[in-house]
Amino acid sequence: MTKKRPHKLTDERIAALPAPNDCDRYDVPDGLTANLFVRVGRRRKVFVMSARFGGAKNTTRLSIGVFPEMSLYAARVIAEEWNRQVGRGLNPKKEKESDERLERLKTRRTFRSAINDYLAYLPSRIRNRHAAEDAAAIRHDILDPSNDELLDRPMGEVTDGDLHRFIKAIRDRPARAKAMAVLCHLRTFFSWATSPDLRLEYGMVSNPMSNVTAKGLELQKGKRRHRLNAPEVRAYWLAADAMPYPYGPYFKSILLFGGRRKSEVVGARWSEMDLTRRVWIIPADRRKLGDSLGDLTVPLTLQARRLLDELRCNQCDGHGDFIFSTTNGQMPISGHFSRAMNNFRAKAEAELQKLEPQNHMRAFVLHDTRRVVRSALSAMGVADSVAEYIIGHKQKGMDAIYNVDDFLPQSRVALRQFSERLLAIVDGSALDWVDDPAEDEIDD
Repeated sequence: MTKKRPHKLTDERIAALPAPNDCDRYDVPDGLTANLFVRVGRRRKVFVMSARFGGAKNTTRLSIGVFPEMSLYAARVIAEEWNRQVGRGLNPKKEKESDERLERLKTRRTFRSAINDYLAYLPSRIRNRHAAEDAAAIRHDILDPSNDELLDRPMGEVTDGDLHRFIKAIRDRPARAKAMAVLCHLRTFFSWATSPDLRLEYGMVSNPMSNVTAKGLELQKGKRRHRLNAPEVRAYWLAADAMPYPYGPYFKSILLFGGRRKSEVVGARWSEMDLTRRVWIIPADRRKLGDSLGDLTVPLTLQARRLLDELRCNQCDGHGDFIFSTTNGQMPISGHFSRAMNNFRAKAEAELQKLEPQNHMRAFVLHDTRRVVRSALSAMGVADSVAEYIIGHKQKGMDAIYNVDDFLPQSRVALRQFSERLLAIVDGSALDWVDDPAEDEIDD
């Protein structure tokens, strides 16, 4: 006797299937698609597939979807695909999980996702003094919506040509300084992303930035060598003298305290000044390479202490810890700094015109004062190791490993000599950092 073939299911028939009375559930086969059933329970009806999945010995069921959220047609399409997979000895559930995992991985491997991972990492990197500034620049310059086409690309498909063109477009706006900054950020980012423990996670084989260079982008710039000569130093000091607190004393301190970096002086606190020992302790988190070099001890010369005493006397009661501040010491100076710097340059130019009407003040930045100090120390015969320590440079070669002296006595003598000569140049009693012996020979 021929076995009667089950009727083909329809959405209407499924809807009409009654809930079970005497059992938890029952199965109704689809008369069209092999291995497809509707499992009818008391609360819902579920499309299931019953087969030996992945070459298993026993038959098991896998859920496909709930009716009527999933239509019969959709369930049949899935069941047909699963039947093909079963025929190849595969398990559709595991294949689906694998596909979902690959899709998640694909999303995670996009340029955008990797950049966001990098931003999350930045605060924990070893040298993270500029982490906040770097993150802000990356969000503004790289995660810009106009870059979506590149950002949505898988990391493994981002080429050196893509990155070269991306930076070149910034350069040609024109914005050469920004292009150079983006080059540096991308170079650091891809070096991180292609590290051994992350390369596979992002689907990377090699570093696409390895061939993208400043030279190839015509962005290389010569090393700045400008330093203020003695008349310009005099004009610098007189201009600072003419500016009110906090900027005037701030510009003086940059030079007088030994060619300090801007960030070191901007954040200077009264609590860092040990007037008993006559030193200023610059904490590691505010000096360059502080993670490896630690705190920097700067001797306070008589001239430096007089400047600090004058500042302290002129500050009102309740002034906070920050020495240079527009918020009564509660916060360091910030905002309108470029305006103050432009005003300072104009005053320095005016002072130089008074001193030497035939000359003009060459364009300068505050970092140039570091070259002033370092060159002056050499001219005055200060040992290189001491001069390098004074301006906060790292020792080189074997000295970096074995010579860990803080050079405090030597630095104190050198800075005293420098400060005295600086004020001699300012009042006009000295023409340069050292007297030229040749002039004495001419007089003789």
